[in-house]
Amino acid sequence: MDRNVCKWAPVPYFQINQEGTILNSSNITHSYSHSTSNIWNIVHKEDLTKAILMLSRNASSTPVTERLRLQTRNKSFVNFKCTIQWEDDIGPLVMY
Repeated sequence: MDRNVCKWAPVPYFQINQEGTILNSSNITHSYSHSTSNIWNIVHKEDLTKAILMLSRNASSTPVTERLRLQTRNKSFVNFKCTIQWEDDIGPLVMY
């Protein structure tokens, strides 16, 4: 997805690589989450295994959905339904 188009997605959205590095995010994401360069900085420790499995399934062209607790701007953790669909080792992680 074009980096400029990604900024205007109307949902919390991270564009990440398989290592969890955040390459881009939508503007609205910053109302939910503090600024970070890596998804691992905001995933709750008890959900790390689910997140690792989610990011390791990039060979499939079908979307992968998991519920993950992610840290919000106010440092609390909120349960988000997260979906990612990999393309060329880059995936849009949509949170809703």
